[in-house]
Amino acid sequence: MRGYFGIGVQGLSKPMNAGNLFRSAHAFGAGFIFTVGAAYSTRDGRSDTSDAPSQVPFYNFDDVESMRLPQGCELVGVELLDDAVDLPSFRHPGRAAYVLGPERGSLSPDLLARCAHTVKIPTKFCINLAVTGALVMYDRLRSLGRFPERPVTPSGPLVPVPPHVRGGQVLRRADGAGNGSEEGGGMTMDRTLRRAARALAVAVTATAGMMAVATAARAAAPKEIGVHRDWAAYVYTEKAGKTCYVASEPKKSEGKYTRRGRVVALVTHRPAARSTGVVSLIAGYNFKEGDDATVRIGDHEFSLFTDDDTAWTRDAKTDAALVAAMKGGREMVVLGVSSRGTKTTDTYSLSGFTAAYRAASKACGVK
Repeated sequence: MRGYFGIGVQGLSKPMNAGNLFRSAHAFGAGFIFTVGAAYSTRDGRSDTSDAPSQVPFYNFDDVESMRLPQGCELVGVELLDDAVDLPSFRHPGRAAYVLGPERGSLSPDLLARCAHTVKIPTKFCINLAVTGALVMYDRLRSLGRFPERPVTPSGPLVPVPPHVRGGQVLRRADGAGNGSEEGGGMTMDRTLRRAARALAVAVTATAGMMAVATAARAAAPKEIGVHRDWAAYVYTEKAGKTCYVASEPKKSEGKYTRRGRVVALVTHRPAARSTGVVSLIAGYNFKEGDDATVRIGDHEFSLFTDDDTAWTRDAKTDAALVAAMKGGREMVVLGVSSRGTKTTDTYSLSGFTAAYRAASKACGVK
């Protein structure tokens, strides 16, 4: 499960309940625990038999003003308010800090003002602090974790969760050039294609200067449909239809880094989503936020926006121009900067790209 969470309490009326809360937080894998305006010690919270403050980062903030959270972490207030979102309907942030009020009180107005969200457990009246926190953490785990769907009947069989695979996002665009999106335009993540790309990023290996796929016999795994010099074509089938793409790894990677993940260039078709010829570059690290990646092919230069570990073109017109340059070029140079400021240069051979692209297009019926 990606992301992290912390959980804490403002004020304390019953330290034993705080101990139970922190013990549960430790069990659910909290990234940190905290108190606000409360003096808590492990001697007071003897119910915490796991001694969570010695196992999990613990912060004791003097007041709301001194409270500090990690950058990008959203504060979620848990309070029985009329306008709070019912917990079963709440979309948990990837990075969140949940804060509860004391047993005999509520969250203060100044703390509620700092909350990005407020949620409530739909009960007739307030329930125990530790129970409330455990329900919130369970709901987060249940909604963000990877678990089989519940069977239709109590005795029904469980459907196994597909193996986790790592890869990049694929975006669908409403730009009139054949890449579809949700009504109203903009760009959205295509989860199926993201899974395919990440499956490929893990499965693809370099063999004698060419690309091959580890032929693990599992459902929905990428299937090789042809190797053409330094590029290979693959197909990935799910209920929504076929996804076809070509891939290659760089011939040379330069940069002052000590460790880096797999580096892959992809061009993808997904006809069912009206998405064709989408270029994506997986860098093997997270890009520096706000920085573009640069692609150079001969006299052509393209600027791609970045998101986490992947670079994308901004529209289908640029995709088409980049693919055309790849067909006519000898090598492709990709320049990027990691989140740590490390500059990298990856050089791809374009030998065999046109033939591989033609094979992928034929497999998906793309002209």
